[in-house]
Amino acid sequence: WGFGFESRTWELLQTGGGPSARTYASLAWDDDSETLYVFGGMTNASPMVIDVNREFWKWKGGDWTEGDQSGDKPSKRTFLAETWDSKRKQLVLFGGQVGDYWSMAYNETYALDVASGEWTELNDGDGPDTRMHGHLLYDAERDRYLLFGGHTDIGDGNDLWAMDPDAGTWSTIRSADTFT
Repeated sequence: WGFGFESRTWELLQTGGGPSARTYASLAWDDDSETLYVFGGMTNASPMVIDVNREFWKWKGGDWTEGDQSGDKPSKRTFLAETWDSKRKQLVLFGGQVGDYWSMAYNETYALDVASGEWTELNDGDGPDTRMHGHLLYDAERDRYLLFGGHTDIGDGNDLWAMDPDAGTWSTIRSADTFT
């Protein structure tokens, strides 16, 4: 579905093909190529069965294609943070969890070169605490990734982190002051 802000109406963009139905998948949009990227998510038909995947899909010009993946691929996960790095033309993922709500969350950072389909682990966990439902964005002006909050393994946080994409290092901008 697509929402037209001028007409204030929804429009069905495609009726078939593409990824299976899923919840908690991550999305990123590439403005230059007008491509939507989808990674992971939960595809279980029943709340009693956890089925998380690591499929990578592209939507461009009304058509879906499943992307090839190689390299150091992240494990299956959901509830992750994702952003589009417009300078490096890569999808960037942080954290997430296996989808069962009681296992520990992750805190690695991965990047997917969408042209080649090759994954690279940018950081193996030396930085922000493990978390799910964090918010990640690419700050093009300062060429860095910003990660805000999320549900850590001890509660919800409001910390803010910055990552240097070239060095693969995280630094704290603001420590958390609230956990629930």
